[in-house]
Amino acid sequence: MAEQKSIEEYQDDLMNLWDKRRMGSKLDPKEWDGFYTSVVITISRCYRCKSLLSQCPEPAKNYYDSFFSEVIFRRLEGKDNELTRPNALCIWFYNYISSICKSKSSSNKKPVVDINLTLSKKIFKETGLDKIVDYQKWEDFYIKFMTIISNCHQLKSLIKKCPKEPTDYYNDFLIEYINSRSKGKEIVLIKSNILCEWFYNYLFEVCNLTEPPQPFVLPKDEKGEIDLEGIELDLEKTEKSAKAFLKQHKDWVSLYLKFHFCADKNKRETLKNISILENIASHHHKARQLGCVSQKKWEVDTKAYKKTYLGQWLLSLNIDIKEENRNEIYFAFAILCSKALNSKITLSTK
Repeated sequence: MAEQKSIEEYQDDLMNLWDKRRMGSKLDPKEWDGFYTSVVITISRCYRCKSLLSQCPEPAKNYYDSFFSEVIFRRLEGKDNELTRPNALCIWFYNYISSICKSKSSSNKKPVVDINLTLSKKIFKETGLDKIVDYQKWEDFYIKFMTIISNCHQLKSLIKKCPKEPTDYYNDFLIEYINSRSKGKEIVLIKSNILCEWFYNYLFEVCNLTEPPQPFVLPKDEKGEIDLEGIELDLEKTEKSAKAFLKQHKDWVSLYLKFHFCADKNKRETLKNISILENIASHHHKARQLGCVSQKKWEVDTKAYKKTYLGQWLLSLNIDIKEENRNEIYFAFAILCSKALNSKITLSTK
């Protein structure tokens, strides 16, 4: 009976035999058999591959065999034949079966995520991460990042409305995420639900899926004075509160309000443009934090909106965020916007 080995021992054999073969040494039949066994045991344990294999028409062993003969041999004989770690085989195997298997639901359906390691290396160098992060850590991050955003369930129908291929937006968003999060330190992946929300906001902006917000206009009576009829709100108190709100928060809040949330649609700047001009990091996160992703955000998710800066401000005015208080909410925003639009803060002209 053959001796049973641990997965670590099989992977040690894999690395040793791989290095021996790529350095030009020949393997004897027993070593080839051990090499094949080590490869199969390693790729058969890849969690992500198991799900994809279930969509393939043939038994898994057929794909193990063809992967060994078509990919492993080609890699060993090629110039880029270094194997830095055993689990790199999982990436190669995933890409291999993604390219040859037909989905049960559709013969033309592409894999959920396109893991392009050539593009991964390009982004790694262009963003300067090669100076601060080990490549293997980056590769793990890249795969996790792409897997998360390509599986955000609420985005699958939304991204179809965008003109480019989904992978273009995945990679553009990744680069923006890196530029706003690395700051010369090791890059960290945030929670998947938050990442999906950031990507959701990103798509809305870059694909122009939202209508420019309408400016909040204070209702005036025949004499040109603010008309408070039907509004249960203290005008003087609200004005003082609006001034205090702008004063207590950092400049980016006033910038977002003046040039985006409150601006006339013909003068409105995108959040991305504001962030570039003013060097504001994580601008989608900040927009969500402020509550200015959409003027109607409070109608969609009142519970979440109460946690935003604008939501907290409304609550401080004793305005509960719900549909029946629509007039009070609109009026309060109109007061705040009048103060923001008349502030002296300006955008840089880089």
